Amino acid sequence: MKKDLMGKRKIYYVLYTISIALLFLWALRIDLVNMDDTFTLRMLQHPIPEIIKLDSLDVHPPLYYIILKIFFDITFISHASPYVQIIVGRLFNVLIFFITLVVMKIILNKLSNRRFSIAFLSLVILFPTVLWHTTDIRMYGLSAFFISCELNAIINYNRNQKLKDIILATIFAALGAWTHYFTAVIAGLLLFYNFIMEKHKRLSYCISGLAFFSLFIPWLKISMSQISSVKHSYWIKNQIGEYFNAFVYQKLGRIFGSGFSFCFSILFISCLIYIAIKTLKNFGLEFKKYYMMVSVCLYGTILLGIILSVLIRPIFLGRYVYGISLIYFIMTLPLVNEFIVDGIMSRKDKLFKYGIILLISIGSILNMLFGIFYDLRGIKIYQEMESVERSSNKVIVVDHYKSRDVPLMNSFLVQNKTFVIKDYTKISDTGTCQSRELFRSIYPNIKSKQ
Repeated sequence: MKKDLMGKRKIYYVLYTISIALLFLWALRIDLVNMDDTFTLRMLQHPIPEIIKLDSLDVHPPLYYIILKIFFDITFISHASPYVQIIVGRLFNVLIFFITLVVMKIILNKLSNRRFSIAFLSLVILFPTVLWHTTDIRMYGLSAFFISCELNAIINYNRNQKLKDIILATIFAALGAWTHYFTAVIAGLLLFYNFIMEKHKRLSYCISGLAFFSLFIPWLKISMSQISSVKHSYWIKNQIGEYFNAFVYQKLGRIFGSGFSFCFSILFISCLIYIAIKTLKNFGLEFKKYYMMVSVCLYGTILLGIILSVLIRPIFLGRYVYGISLIYFIMTLPLVNEFIVDGIMSRKDKLFKYGIILLISIGSILNMLFGIFYDLRGIKIYQEMESVERSSNKVIVVDHYKSRDVPLMNSFLVQNKTFVIKDYTKISDTGTCQSRELFRSIYPNIKSKQ
């Protein structure tokens, strides 16, 4: 009997490993390159001082670009072909993802007195948006890493009151702030939450908060200028579904629209909250304490983003909270597992059990199927790019594409050609870059059709 059970477990782990590997291979493919990817990779073609200067014209802090630029330089990828740069850029974010899982494994094992494997925690890629941001060549994965490190340092400090831990918490919070502005909000909320809740450590968290702010001062003037530019113009639309898109599978959201995204997100959030209510009683006080803290910071940041978008202008997307939503999803995994394996449950509990299984299973499967559909279109574009590369023409007209991503992708993949577009003004406005000057520097081989 034991041998049969061990045999089944081995088969399960082999199948699981193959499935995870296939998912990552699918996500790493180069035909998925999009506008954001090309923007990042184009930015890396400049030296670091120029990157900082160009980034000051955009709406994000520069740390992710600097770190990725250094990584590209030390691995000699900076002068590799665009196709190699895409793959390595994605692999860098996958590496950051698995390092984040290691940090979260340490945290969960510490808080729950249970042993969680990396294999189990990597199931989080089945949750909405996780696989996308794990391989997207943007700063969201790095944000999650810094926030997980800050969380670990906060837990250690609250346990032992060692000076090094509060210093580490402050440093990781500052690194998060230098990665993305909403990561700065999340990092600050974690410190503020502990300032409120940890009465005997308030002085430490007050000093930490002041130091956190001080470490951002070198970029403060530029950040104020960036925020001012957002007040006048920004590309985000006022759609309620966009505010919750951390909880909806990206391909489903794009195809079915904002209304579907909102409904799916509310349903998914409801299932997670219900599962937490039913299962947290089986976990220790310390796990409950920090699960509540992460939940408050996640939903608090979303609420703040919505309020700012209503009062000022739409400036918030659900993906901006990925720095904390990934941690929330990972901490929810043990709760979902506890809920699913519970043999004794009411009819209502069974409804939520099968509901969350269906949402994750159907969402993941449909997301992949729609992704394959988009792949077919991507393959066609790549085939056209091969003919463009072989062409003797130095100037290529690309007006026949409806998507603005295609000319941007083309200009990155084939950099020795000039791509001419009719709607240059439209494609170079705030829908692509925050300024025309930035667009011209990032995409120098895209020109206007006279």
